[in-house]
Order: sequence, then C-alpha cells, then structure tokens
Amino acid sequence: VLLVSDNLEDDGASARELHARLLAESGLAVALHPSVRRYDPLLTREISSVEGYTVKLQKEAGRLNINRLLANEAGRDTLLRLFDLWNLDVKSAETLVDVLTDWVDDDDERQLNGAEWKEYEEAGRPGDPPNEAFRSVNELARVPGWELVADQVPEWRNYFTVWGDGKIDLLEARAVTI
Repeated sequence: VLLVSDNLEDDGASARELHARLLAESGLAVALHPSVRRYDPLLTREISSVEGYTVKLQKEAGRLNINRLLANEAGRDTLLRLFDLWNLDVKSAETLVDVLTDWVDDDDERQLNGAEWKEYEEAGRPGDPPNEAFRSVNELARVPGWELVADQVPEWRNYFTVWGDGKIDLLEARAVTI
C-alpha cells in the first residue's frame, strides 16, 4: 500500500510539473510572436483561480553585459562599484572580479586574487575555468564566490546579460544599474 501511495504521489507531482512547464511554454510562445508588444493583454492569462501565466517583456539593453564589463579596466571598475552598492566588502568584491576575469580570459595567468585551472583542480573542479566568455547569465553561479552576490541580491540575474553591445538603455535599466 505504501509503495502504491508513493507511486501515486510521484505521478501526481510529475503531472503537475508537466502542466506547469506547458503553461510556461505557452506564455513563451505568446511572447515570441512578432506582433505582441510590451503591454499586450495576451501576455497575461488566467486559466483558473490557481493557474495561469504572466509574461514580462524586458529588453536586454537594460542589463549589464558581463562579458563586456570583464573585457576592460573600466568595466571591472563598474563591477566593483556595483558590488559595493550590493554591500560586498572591498576585499570580497576585488576577489570576485579577479575570479570572474580569470574565468573568461584566454590565458592561464592568475589575477592577483583570482583562480585558474590549478586552483579549481585543487578544489575538485577539474575543467574550470573554461577561459571563454560566459554563454549564459546562469553560468555566473558556477564562479567561486558568486554566492556572496546571490545572498545580497537574490534577483541578480535581472541585472546581467551576455547579449548586446554593452550599451545601457537608460529607459530600460534599473536604477542600481545606472
């Protein structure tokens, strides 16, 4: 009886997860339609009192391109100021910027507070850093020390992008980004 009960619970959870994924994909399909605009009523759909979706369209130009920031000293300074605004102490912020730089640079020379393949291997993470640009914002969570940012700003993904030319659209950016 317990085995059957557990199987039924698992099947119910799987069905709910599938249904949630279908709702999310429905919202995405609507949002990707070329004629849908930012405040289109189609971006919100209530299916029942407990299910539905709301899509928020946001331009990438309102976010900071992490790869562009790490490409030069001015960008690194911007990251240090941002981390300061997010209440990271100076040493942690400097270390994090160095580790991020080592993550994307194409050499094996370690930044002052950074980490290259040797440090990752010693930490049981062979194969890191990839020494290439970030391909998604979610990759930032793999960088040692990023948990400090995540603790201070749980919605940190809303501030960064890997797309675009690095120019910020002031009409789209959050106040702390500017």
